[in-house]
Amino acid sequence: MFETLAEAGKIAADAYGQISAFDQEMIEAGYPLLFNATITVAFDMLSDCLRGTIDTMADLYEQPEYVLQAVENFYPGTLYGALAQAKMSPGKLVFIPLHKGLDGFMGNEQYLKFYWPTMKRLVGDHCCICGGFNDKLLISATPEQVKDEVKRVLNICVPGGGYMFDVNMTIDSDAKPENVEAMFDTVKTYGKY
Repeated sequence: MFETLAEAGKIAADAYGQISAFDQEMIEAGYPLLFNATITVAFDMLSDCLRGTIDTMADLYEQPEYVLQAVENFYPGTLYGALAQAKMSPGKLVFIPLHKGLDGFMGNEQYLKFYWPTMKRLVGDHCCICGGFNDKLLISATPEQVKDEVKRVLNICVPGGGYMFDVNMTIDSDAKPENVEAMFDTVKTYGKY
């Protein structure tokens, strides 16, 4: 088992080396590096890396005091890990994927108790949010439905500033060209501050 883990570690190190070399090549070619660090919310560290999603969600009900303690214990590592990454990278933004912080994943009361406090400490009073548009609509919806959804997302996310329109995942190769065009046109029309 340890030999297999060591081999996996070598493969991962090689992959990270190739990624780093590619980033450096792109920087030297004049392309800006967007992200300089990735930071994970402490609750996500607990549920992604230690307990798993199902056990963590059960813990919210069965032993909430331990969840709070674990989240607090994870917080310094998430913050200082991102700061260390940022010092080594010429990128401009810090990427914070919100795995369990999605709307509807947990109730508002649970979110405010278990998720938000350490996330708030990571971002302070100012941050930008991107995403929010369901990329699958580009495959299945009509252009009019795409326009309506873009407007809905903008109406929710634009007030207060700091929103960058983006799809939740990616623009799939099966996306209808007319829907992609409708999405971009609607953002250009209604997505201005």
